[in-house]
Amino acid sequence: TIAWVSYTLAIATIGCVFKAAKAAIMKDFNLHKYWAMRLVGYLQMISGQRFWTIVLLVCQHTGVFRKMEHPFYPQLEEDSPQSLVDSVVVRMFHDTFIIAWFFAFVGTELYLAAAKKDNAFGDKVQDGRNAKVGYEKIPTKSFISYQSTDQSD
Repeated sequence: TIAWVSYTLAIATIGCVFKAAKAAIMKDFNLHKYWAMRLVGYLQMISGQRFWTIVLLVCQHTGVFRKMEHPFYPQLEEDSPQSLVDSVVVRMFHDTFIIAWFFAFVGTELYLAAAKKDNAFGDKVQDGRNAKVGYEKIPTKSFISYQSTDQSD
């Protein structure tokens, strides 16, 4: 499960970087902003894992899980064997990774949906897909630049 979550984050990150860079090269800054915001939202998983680690450790330490009928983790005592402590910590790490992944992806998608509804990224990304944008070559002195042919401004 953890490998799947890690691969999902890696693929999503690479995809967002690629699409944001492509939009920036094509000078479509609304689309670039959209993909950059998605990338930032997905990478919130890193700080989210630290937050959820603290939450689970505090719940474990205060005995919140002990009050449950089927606790997530066994209650640790001062004389608990090190192998039990290690297994609980590894399980907490895996659980916080999955919780953070869920909140990062769902939170990002909800934020982007609200931003698209408010037209924060322009009309080109309004439908949730990468709209094909027309570009034409404009010759300059030293290189060829690309400029959008859309009249959305």
